[in-house]
Amino acid sequence: SAGKSSYINWYCCEHVQTTAVAIETSGFSFCTSGKKRETLRGKATLQLFEHLRHDLKGFFPAIYPGLSTEVSTSKERCFNLVTFIDTPGLVDGSFHYPFPVEDIIVAMARHTDLIYVLFDPIG
Repeated sequence: SAGKSSYINWYCCEHVQTTAVAIETSGFSFCTSGKKRETLRGKATLQLFEHLRHDLKGFFPAIYPGLSTEVSTSKERCFNLVTFIDTPGLVDGSFHYPFPVEDIIVAMARHTDLIYVLFDPIG
């Protein structure tokens, strides 16, 4: 675990992402600010982030179960000005995601202003 979810929780001062030593994020989880705390899944995430639909349509429907959004009411650290995308960890070996993680990261990166890259210090 590189600490991506832990960083998001720290930044917004709220436990919005599950964290553990093992890989916890198995899909693409958007963390954004809103008026009420809620969780959106699959197509509902694409309705909120409509601008991503064109670049992600080549990954439909396989990506739907891997999309979610956590909406937080946090006002800490200007969180209302930031949307984080917590991505699955890049893994070696026999583990495979049901969608092309690297290609989806590249597609989403076209819509970002800043990318944090966090590395697992153990391996």
